[in-house]
Amino acid sequence: VLEVEDYLKGVVPNEMPVRFGLEALKAQTVAARNYAIAPRIKAYKEFDLCDSVACQVYFGANTEDELSDKAIFETDSIIAVDKNQNPILALYSSTAGGYTESYEYAFSDPETKRFPSKEIHYLTAVADKEEFGSLETEDAAENFYMSAPESFDDKSPYYRWSKEWTVDELENVLAKTLVSQSATGFVHPALTDSANFGKLQSVNVIRRGKSGKIIKIAINTDKETFIAEKELVIRRCFQKNGISLPSANFVVMKIDSEVPVFKFAGGGFGHGVGLSQWGAGKMSSLGYTFDEILKHYYNGINLITMPVNISSGGKRETFEFYTESKTGYININNPNGIEKLQIDINGQEMTQKLKHGENEINISKYLKNGNNMISYLIEDETRDYTKKITAFIRLYDTGKETENNTGNGITIFDF
Repeated sequence: VLEVEDYLKGVVPNEMPVRFGLEALKAQTVAARNYAIAPRIKAYKEFDLCDSVACQVYFGANTEDELSDKAIFETDSIIAVDKNQNPILALYSSTAGGYTESYEYAFSDPETKRFPSKEIHYLTAVADKEEFGSLETEDAAENFYMSAPESFDDKSPYYRWSKEWTVDELENVLAKTLVSQSATGFVHPALTDSANFGKLQSVNVIRRGKSGKIIKIAINTDKETFIAEKELVIRRCFQKNGISLPSANFVVMKIDSEVPVFKFAGGGFGHGVGLSQWGAGKMSSLGYTFDEILKHYYNGINLITMPVNISSGGKRETFEFYTESKTGYININNPNGIEKLQIDINGQEMTQKLKHGENEINISKYLKNGNNMISYLIEDETRDYTKKITAFIRLYDTGKETENNTGNGITIFDF
């Protein structure tokens, strides 16, 4: 049982090398904090998270590091939210290979097992350079993964890789792996007995995602054509020395030599959705800030302090947060129609009239670079102590500059 910020101290330096730099570590911290509070699946009923790559790695207090601790402190309580202000599913992997993939082309629906799954607007494919274009065709994927253009991932040892098997070697591998992967439900028809595999004839890509990630592949034998779907299943089918492929971003070549071989040329390590850790490391070295890194990999997000509930009853609630942002906007959800709220931001005090519903207050000019203190006190002359509001602070954003604008259903004030 751990507080989230203490938990992160045992996660961040183990998910990302501290040599990647402070801003990369801060981006990793926000992603890990998000995943802690909003994981894709719950691995165990009894626990919120496990300590392995099935969730995110936690190696405990003995692995804490001064620089990663600083990253955690300087992003204290900051999370990334989507356009509906919900915490995002902050997926991340080691190396995207220069091009991240859309969620629906890498993951099945955790409940229905449907693949491709439903899209998630902030987990869409992102190319490190616009000129890369879509890699959905074989020619585009081959040109990209048979070369090594400059990208944010290009310092990774897995930026580009290759694997090679003789036809007999790959045949023996697939005869075994297709049996185990058939149990996932993503190999059709299912292979239940290795003896029924047959003689391998060809391997053909059927469909790719935006990043060139293979999402459907055909394995042709003299007995059957097996179709494998989904990146992790495909990676586990084509093992080399008992180890799965680094990624499903690869091109297939059959080389007809004296001893015919299959050669796969690929790029990236991991599922390739969301933040690329090696990409974040290079972006940090180039001077990008953590919020810029996060907004590169997660489309259309906002960064906010964790929402807090403030109840009526005459008790002042005080909160601390750290920021280097030049902008800050208090967002207040006022479902009970509370009329007045006392706010103190770094010693600047005011009484703010509120509208029913959503309110936004510009506090940018009162923010300090570093630790900030804010407190709230509900003024309720009816003394109805059951009323409450929910508040968070939106940071690292251009925000809205209009005073008393009621457009889009949000009332906006300048502090």
